[in-house]
Amino acid sequence: MKILAEIHPKKKLEKLSLQLEDLLSSFDGIDIPDSPMGFPSPLPISVATLARRINERKEIIINQRLADVNELYVRSLSITSRIMNLRIAFTRGDPPKFGKEIGCLKSEDAVRISKEQGVSSGIMLSFNKGVIEMERRARSLPEADFYFLLRAELNKVLQIDKEILKKSIPYIIVKTEGNSEIIKEISQPFIDESDLIDHLTLYKRAGVMGVLISTLGHNESLFKLSKRI
Repeated sequence: MKILAEIHPKKKLEKLSLQLEDLLSSFDGIDIPDSPMGFPSPLPISVATLARRINERKEIIINQRLADVNELYVRSLSITSRIMNLRIAFTRGDPPKFGKEIGCLKSEDAVRISKEQGVSSGIMLSFNKGVIEMERRARSLPEADFYFLLRAELNKVLQIDKEILKKSIPYIIVKTEGNSEIIKEISQPFIDESDLIDHLTLYKRAGVMGVLISTLGHNESLFKLSKRI
């Protein structure tokens, strides 16, 4: 089971390089979100390219929004990702805070386009509508290499069919002393820092592909967790 970290990139090159070096030495890989909540941020492909130059072996996943890109962009991104040995997770994403929404591609279509280029690709699945609906969507795209599970609570994840589970990467939001105020503003499931090790143990026993750990952009909390695990 791989333990991945969600990175919220620094906006200065020197600080970003140090951030990537620390995360890539502490975790099995990173996931780079694209414009979280629809706000501008460093482009994931630029961060991923820098990360790949720092480490040639670790897992690097681009979490690509589709709300504001078209098919040409997805094809170009896929070619670039193949060259740099990156993986891509596709999601619709929140409406952009600037400019107009395009939304011409579904995640399933983007996965198929990306896989045509030989890129390992997956989609985001949410437990919003329950386990049965989540499994139905996963089975509708068996060619996906992995599934990121959003709103993932341990008891729900353990109900998933084993064939889907082994391609699943639950998204775990961890509450720490440093991000406790941010946690109050979200409506997603989270776990306490003290429960993380137990959760990781149970997820590993269940046979998931990996887990993605998020501290909602609080970098000090993420580095602190890395020392514990």
